[in-house]
Amino acid sequence: MADSAAENYLKRMKVHTVTFDDIDGVMRSVAGGKAAAAVYDEPILKYELHKHPKLQILPGVFERRDYAIALPLRSPLRKEINISMLKQIQSDLWRLQVEDYLGKP
Repeated sequence: MADSAAENYLKRMKVHTVTFDDIDGVMRSVAGGKAAAAVYDEPILKYELHKHPKLQILPGVFERRDYAIALPLRSPLRKEINISMLKQIQSDLWRLQVEDYLGKP
């Protein structure tokens, strides 16, 4: 996708890229044989595999990217959000939902 972390990484590595306006276009291009591969955020690609089950994700990570929630400096919500998120991601429901959307690790 244009101006994504994946595209910027590939450009730094001097890899020729073709960009798409949306992830569905990327997946259709690979599924249809018009592109050999796609490089993008792993969780998003894993989710998209539900629509394109003949495709697969190859092992390896080019560049780790983490997700974040932005808060103002010294926000009183920081501790509350951290505790809530930790409780959520340690639950069985979270594990089941991640497996449902992204597949088993």
